[in-house]
Amino acid sequence: MNISFGQIIIICLLGILLFGNFPEILKDVAKGIKNFRETLKKEN
Repeated sequence: MNISFGQIIIICLLGILLFGNFPEILKDVAKGIKNFRETLKKEN
């Protein structure tokens, strides 16, 4: 199975898009967890 040059470019672009947004995704997840914990503390 040979990988063509075009497929390598597509894989690289997908990697850049995924990992370029990865820190932002982690920040959003961390904010969601923090808000969830604060809500639980307020209810108790």
